[in-house]
Amino acid sequence: MKKQPRKRGRIVDLENGRWRIRLCLGRDASGKQLYLNETVYGKKGDADRALTRMLAASDGGQALVRGRETLDEWAKTWLSTHCTRAGDRTRWDYEQILRRYLTKELKCRRLTALSASDLQRWVNQLNGRGLSPRTVRSAHGAVRACLNKARRLGMIATNVAQLVDLPRQTHDEMKTFTAAEAERFLNGAEAAASGTILDHYIGRARGGRHRAARRAPVVS
Repeated sequence: MKKQPRKRGRIVDLENGRWRIRLCLGRDASGKQLYLNETVYGKKGDADRALTRMLAASDGGQALVRGRETLDEWAKTWLSTHCTRAGDRTRWDYEQILRRYLTKELKCRRLTALSASDLQRWVNQLNGRGLSPRTVRSAHGAVRACLNKARRLGMIATNVAQLVDLPRQTHDEMKTFTAAEAERFLNGAEAAASGTILDHYIGRARGGRHRAARRAPVVS
């Protein structure tokens, strides 16, 4: 009977949407078997795809971390080595965002141990500090980009930042002057700008307003 090849990786159901991937990395110099254990959050298909990516990364000669590198250490490596396609201003923005908003707890968290719950609590804390939704989204976007590169390199099985719920971005409705408010504004501006070049533009503004009023349909 032909001997079946030993599987290089397997998936264990940890329940509640958690899956442990156990990937065989070969043997060290002493002959000891080396393994990489990674926890994936989501469905079975997510774990299957994560294992496939990790196997492909290993076959491609990419180094797979074994749970020691922290988020802070990887973020610095990402900014200095892998974030080259972004412009200088974008890299500077990423660096300032991560330095200012990443907590000590997250910075010390091992990259492979980082969970969606860790990042969700962090986003909730930023939101609770009264930061605008745009600022919170920018901070999260920097972490997401950082982790996405780690995932593509096979360093983590999944980008948990993609599983985080973000605050909705609000859009303030633009307010316009009423006819009376516009008249008061023009009167005040006309008095202040009398004899200057602004006087010309204020006159044009008045003319445009009056022409618009004449074109308005009359409803009986």
